[in-house]
Order: sequence, then C-alpha cells, then structure tokens
Amino acid sequence: MVIDRESNSPGLDLVDVVPPEVGDTQVRIAVRAASVNRADLAQLAGTHTAGGGVPQVQVVGLDAAGEIIEVGPGVTDFARGDRVMTMVAGGLAEEVVVDA
Repeated sequence: MVIDRESNSPGLDLVDVVPPEVGDTQVRIAVRAASVNRADLAQLAGTHTAGGGVPQVQVVGLDAAGEIIEVGPGVTDFARGDRVMTMVAGGLAEEVVVDA
C-alpha cells in the first residue's frame, strides 16, 4: 500500500513495488500481519515522516510481523523460517528487508 502524492488518488493505492536486495547483515521477511495506527494516518496526511521531507511515493505502515524467508551472508542470529516482528518504514507490504 502506497501513498502516491503524484497521482489523483486521495488515499492509498495498491501497486507493485520491487523489494530491495538483502544486504550482508539484513533479512527479508514475508509479512503475515501489519497494523494501521495513528502514525500511519499521519503519514497519509503528510504530517509524519521518518526523517527528511515527505516522499512523493511512500509505502505506508510502521510495523510488521512474519517469517524470515532470506538472510544475508553475515547474519548469524536469525534463520529462514524464524517468526519475527519489526518496526519498519513500509510495513504494509508483502515483503520487507530489515537489519538483523
């Protein structure tokens, strides 16, 4: 789910976004659950940012829970199949990549 400030849509759009590559000390999580909270509504209103200005296209969601499906070569504390939760910008996605 994204906010696209360049489109004519007044709210959220469902679009395909290419997920980032997994870095040396990162994991990829298949998101199974995410929430919508007050900070997400502030993102939609353009009054909450994770630092810097408001991007034109922004995946919303600030938390996610799911299963690790890929680990970077430098990750030793997590493995594929581990169930995890995280605070992450862009949590309302099918997959997220986060630092381990």
